[in-house]
Amino acid sequence: AVVSTQSTGKYYWTDVKENKIYRCDMNNGENKEVVVENGLVTPDGMAVDWVNRNLYWSDSYTSRFEVATLEGKYRRSFYIDRLSKPRGICVDPINSYIYWADWGTFPFIAKMELDGTNMQVLAQQGLAWPNSLSINLETGKLIWVDASRDLIGMMNVDGGDMQILSSSHVEHPFSIDQYLGTIFWSDWYKKSVMSWEYPDGTPEMFLTTEDELQHGIKVVHTSRQPQGLDSGCTFENGGCSQLCFAKPDKSRVCSCTSHFVLLDDGVTCVEPDHRLLVARGQELLHVVLDPVNVTNVLSQTVLPVGNITGIVAFDYIISQKRVIVGDTYNHQIASYNLDGTGKQILAEGDLESVDGLAVDWISGNVFWTNGGETIGKIEVVDSGGTARRIVVQENLEKPRAIAVDPTFGHVYWTDWGSNNAGIERINMDGTERERLITEDIVWPNGLVLDTIIRMMYWTE
Repeated sequence: AVVSTQSTGKYYWTDVKENKIYRCDMNNGENKEVVVENGLVTPDGMAVDWVNRNLYWSDSYTSRFEVATLEGKYRRSFYIDRLSKPRGICVDPINSYIYWADWGTFPFIAKMELDGTNMQVLAQQGLAWPNSLSINLETGKLIWVDASRDLIGMMNVDGGDMQILSSSHVEHPFSIDQYLGTIFWSDWYKKSVMSWEYPDGTPEMFLTTEDELQHGIKVVHTSRQPQGLDSGCTFENGGCSQLCFAKPDKSRVCSCTSHFVLLDDGVTCVEPDHRLLVARGQELLHVVLDPVNVTNVLSQTVLPVGNITGIVAFDYIISQKRVIVGDTYNHQIASYNLDGTGKQILAEGDLESVDGLAVDWISGNVFWTNGGETIGKIEVVDSGGTARRIVVQENLEKPRAIAVDPTFGHVYWTDWGSNNAGIERINMDGTERERLITEDIVWPNGLVLDTIIRMMYWTE
């Protein structure tokens, strides 16, 4: 994907090989710099809100829809129901809406407000692989391409008057844009950019190459990004300390990066005192809890942590504000800042299955269980990833959950092996091993300690 900002004179583009978003100067291509680089896998959709100075992008692999400032600051994800494989994006900052296409199992085209709220599905019927879309701000028309049905479609921004414009000259469209009555699209089978003076002209090859596929396209002209428009965010960022989103009623709402929360003043972002982190395959869900009633969820977003394919176990170091993640499929244990930056590999290789992980918050040492089919052991590595050793290896079948009590120097773990099911404890130096629970237990999965009241809890 590629976009531009006339006001700042920058081109932005996504790189799906390097998993990054870049920008450079429009006039000479200089000052190339990375804008976003963590937690991206297939960032193939992107749009810019040039009025409120925000950048939006989609990642069809991670099923995420995200936003940051034009400088890449205050990144956050939108928690959207039905999101599967988001692809093309376009923004209408004048009316404060964003439109996107999703080509998942149940493909659709939808719109929502710039802050990710009030989603509305515009089209579902007849869609197979809606790949890209573009908006004409003057006519209020959306056009899109479907790469499975090989066609160009058009409808009103409210979803009405849906129609097929062409299919006879479209073979495998990837990206689409429009300007002054001419429609442009990239076609993979023809390895070219096509142009069509709609409706009376004939589609023709505008740009072609023999070997290279044409990907994202964007028509760049000053008239496409009118300047001097006013919104609730244009003056001093609307008073917001981080992100500002204009609303359709000409008001504005402030928002925060994924691991911050908005105070009651509606403008100030701070780190929350109560949070819940949840592992969901490729991502960590960050849930902000009400400090008065922790069962009340205030907000939830996805943290942009690494290119991770299989999170099962993780822990969080409060003093350092870093999360330690065990990536089962990449066979790696690494620590990150909550914004996804500062990755540090602590252990890799010979990690068949990191099923449990716990951090000694006093020393910073990281303990984990390796409960694969061929390896059953408990290991530890120091906070810098320089010293790693085995704590327990004998008489282990399927070690699973692990918890530590640094005040007493103990490590606890569960084992759900058919011949060894139970909960055990050992000193952190590997001495004085003791079986604590061995009866009436079959498949102990989760384990947590309350070191204040000296209680142990587990799931069976």
